[in-house]
Amino acid sequence: MAKITVDIEYIKDQLKKIGYEISDCIQRENNGLNWQLKFNNSGASVTIYDSNNVKNTVVNGKVDQEEKKMLKKIIDDIKAKEFVVDPINEEIISLIRSCKEDYYYDFKRQFHKKDEDLLYDIICLSNNLENRDAYLIIGVADDFEVIGIDENCKSNNIYDFMKSKKFAGDFKPEIEIKNIYLEQQAQILFKSWFVEFEPFNGTMPSDWEIVPLEKIADFQNGYTFKSKELLNEPSPDCYKIFKQGHIARGGGFIPDGTKSWYPKSIASKLEKFVLKKGDILMAMTDMKDNVAILGNTAVMPLDNEYIVNQRVGHLRANGYKGVTYPFIYLLTNSTDFLVDLRSRANSGVQVNLSSSEIKASQTVLPSEEVNNAFSEITLPMFEIIINNQLENQRLAQLRDTLLPKLMSGELDVSKIDL
Repeated sequence: MAKITVDIEYIKDQLKKIGYEISDCIQRENNGLNWQLKFNNSGASVTIYDSNNVKNTVVNGKVDQEEKKMLKKIIDDIKAKEFVVDPINEEIISLIRSCKEDYYYDFKRQFHKKDEDLLYDIICLSNNLENRDAYLIIGVADDFEVIGIDENCKSNNIYDFMKSKKFAGDFKPEIEIKNIYLEQQAQILFKSWFVEFEPFNGTMPSDWEIVPLEKIADFQNGYTFKSKELLNEPSPDCYKIFKQGHIARGGGFIPDGTKSWYPKSIASKLEKFVLKKGDILMAMTDMKDNVAILGNTAVMPLDNEYIVNQRVGHLRANGYKGVTYPFIYLLTNSTDFLVDLRSRANSGVQVNLSSSEIKASQTVLPSEEVNNAFSEITLPMFEIIINNQLENQRLAQLRDTLLPKLMSGELDVSKIDL
């Protein structure tokens, strides 16, 4: 492929717009011209090469594989000027929620393997009865579950393919290809509405309030378990212990962070510590010289499978004025909230957040009408994010189960017709 000249300032600007706070950018010459980026709100370390080859972006650092994969894809798209920080595409989210197909939109599980099938779908959709914009949505299964995509969408290949085709009367469909990065889009929306007040002429509406966090979320400290009661291996009828290792730097849930389990048979009096889907979990402790996750939060994706450990704060939306868990998650991982909260942490060898400081943290409280509108957009997005997390976890577990059997010869795939 032809060499490209990287506009590193453009890349940094786009990353900032989707919430990545760059702490360092070093230009280097080893293995060719490249730049190394580090972030205040993510454990990722990114190396960006000044060429469009297989190693054009390398993501390392203390983040899970899902964030590494996502961040690499975002940066590659930014380099190619294919990533645009757009407002939320509410219509696409609405179509996915409808759980049906119609004349102007269609869902596909994966990208077309044959060009002629792609061309057929484009022609059918573009010739819809109302002559309106149409959507071909990739990464949605037959049962309308969003499964995401593994392949890289080579938009230039699709554009070139369409240019090569002749259409009667030269009525050629105009196509535009976009990738939807749901959590980043939700962060952009939160900042626009509740930090910069862009839909409200740049000013907080007069009927909004500033309230303590405990007004919109019930708070519970984690439980102090006795080490002798914990199991080091999973077994039937056990809760997984939710610890700080499940919370990603910058916010997010790490599904493979489980290191211990607790028997349900002795947990009858611990119901208030059992987690529900949509609960928000906050890291309350960090190292003084290397504050990484203090105050960051994760969304619990499952009901009744985890029980929360000490030094993890448990927040649950109480429904006041229509506030739901996406608002609380996005709030607690926002820059202004974290800076303020961390400034009030108790400092020693470790830095610790107290329950009282967390509950007293200030937040903007929009009107119920605005909260309902925000939830209408973000709840379906977070449902998709959670489903993708669970599917990735299931596939990882399947890989870990099958790979040793393949290596040992216990599982024979030689007769499988591929």
